[in-house]
Amino acid sequence: MPTPSATQPLLQAAPGKRIALPIRVEPKVADRIRKRLPGPYDDRFGPTVLCVFILAAILINFGLRFGDKGV
Repeated sequence: MPTPSATQPLLQAAPGKRIALPIRVEPKVADRIRKRLPGPYDDRFGPTVLCVFILAAILINFGLRFGDKGV
């Protein structure tokens, strides 16, 4: 006979359930999310910085590959 916990659905609402947040989220933002307050929670600088680093890596790779040697 299966245990009761094995027959429970995995994603069910439970009182006092916490939201899983990334470690780098500021405590103020995490508190606002837990209290379900409205506000901008998007990361404004992360995607831009990531794109800049990816573009720099591609340009450095291109420069090293086709720089002095030709091909």
